[in-house]
Parts: sequence; C-alpha cells; structure tokens
Amino acid sequence: MREIMESRRDFYYFLSWLYLEGPPQELVEDLINGKFQLEHRNKDMQEGIRILEEWATSVEDVREGYLDAQDEFARLFVGPGKPLVSPYQSVYEEGAPYGKATLRMKEIYAEAEVSKGTGVKEPEDHIGMELAFMGLLCNRISSLVDKSEILKNLHTQKEFLNEQMLRWMPKFCEDILKSERAFFYRGVAMLTLGFLEEEKRNIEQLIASYELE
Repeated sequence: MREIMESRRDFYYFLSWLYLEGPPQELVEDLINGKFQLEHRNKDMQEGIRILEEWATSVEDVREGYLDAQDEFARLFVGPGKPLVSPYQSVYEEGAPYGKATLRMKEIYAEAEVSKGTGVKEPEDHIGMELAFMGLLCNRISSLVDKSEILKNLHTQKEFLNEQMLRWMPKFCEDILKSERAFFYRGVAMLTLGFLEEEKRNIEQLIASYELE
C-alpha cells in the first residue's frame, strides 16, 4: 500500500511541477537520451509518453529542447497577454480567474491545514496547486497508523478528485490537445488525462482494501 501511495504522490508532484514551473532541463535530457521511464498504466498515458518521445526527436540538443519546452509553457499558460489555455478552475466554471473556485480551494486547503508557500504567486485554483494538494494528501498517509484516519484521508482524496479536479481538468487537457501551439504539452495533457482516469480506480481500490482489513 505504502508503495502505491508514494507512486501516486510522486506523479501528482511531477504533474504539478510541469504546470507551475514548466519542464525541468533534467526531464528534457532524459527524453532526448531515451532515459525517461514511466509505467504505461493505460492507453492515454502510453500515448502521452509516445508524444513526448516524438517531440524529443524534433530537437537537436538538450539546451534547445529545454528552451523550446519552456517557451511553449509560457505561450500556453502564462502569456504575455491572455494565456492560450487557462490553468485556472475559475475560468472553466465562471469564465474569469479569481472567482468562486479560488475561494473554494482556499477553504478546502484551510480545512486540511494546508497553506501555499509565501513564494507561490499562483492562486489556489491553478491546476498545479490542486495537483500538489493531492500529492500532499498522498504523502500524509505515510505518517498515519490509525485505519480510520487513513480512510478519512482517502475519502478526502476521493471527494476532491470527483467534485473538483474531474469537473474541469479533462476539459483543460482537451483544450491543450486542440491548441495548434502545443507540442510538448500535448504529451503532458495525455499523461494527465490517463492519470486522472487511473486515479478514480486507484482510490476506490484503496478504500475497499482498508475497509476489508
């Protein structure tokens, strides 16, 4: 169980970093050198890996690839100007950032006794923040012993996935896939879609396992 939790935690943090900071140079280097390894959990994730590996063949060296991927990250999610694909839940629910979803995320994080770091500029409903929150919940289980507390944590994860993340992240990923300016992030979008789909089963199976103990 602990190994599953750690694997889920690491992948949430991995996706969170990609949406908050852009691709790190180490990832680009691994892709170019054929060293990027990820379990093919379903067809969407397998397709995401294929797209990333295909992208890696289009760049000449690590430096060029890193700058290209970072430039794409900025064009899609940051600007200048209006992002081509908005990374905020409020935009998908209300058509503008800093809306009710932002306040709702603040309340959810506060209830879980989580606060964003002082250096984090993005609002609480940014996709990277929500993914990081789920990673943190996964990480917390490693320190829990009482079964009731573990189940409470898992039910919090289930509720957050179903009532928040799945309400808008699939559409966000679809918008990336439809963008003519997305290349590297087409792969990331497919990884995200596949992982979210897998998570629905993962959490249900974990809850069932602990309830049977």
